[in-house]
Amino acid sequence: MGANIFSEKHQITFYETDVTNTVTPAMLVNMIILASEDQTDALGVGAESVAKLGIGWVVTQYKMDITRLPKVGETVKLSTQATCYNRYFAFREFWVHDSAGKECVHVESIWVTMNHETRKLVTIPEAVIAPFNSEEVKMIPRISRPKRLTDSDQLMTKKISGTLL
Repeated sequence: MGANIFSEKHQITFYETDVTNTVTPAMLVNMIILASEDQTDALGVGAESVAKLGIGWVVTQYKMDITRLPKVGETVKLSTQATCYNRYFAFREFWVHDSAGKECVHVESIWVTMNHETRKLVTIPEAVIAPFNSEEVKMIPRISRPKRLTDSDQLMTKKISGTLL
């Protein structure tokens, strides 16, 4: 049996967008984190119960593949799956689909658990990870490094930012 996939609908509001009525990357991160929090709460291992163990989840890395960012007024489906884990790291994926079912965004992330007092990584407790039905693996998938910008990429970025000012 594979890991549980959790999905919920979300309507894009004006405060999640920029002047072009497009979701900002920062708000996109907020939306997917909210979906993961809703999943952990539904599974009974939310932030409050994990805090009682003296630990908390910390994101160490994201990789975002954006086909397009949703616009204000759109209803999207946010989905997440805690795909696999090992002793110290958990791999979680997120998807954002538009109302037609087309994938707009795919996010890969790596998470760790950290002790609140010592601020050191700790082993992920079995009671916390078990409800996700994730696969235990020796090594979690690596997230590739971002590609280095070329001179033409940097020139294009300057042109784009220059037109918005």
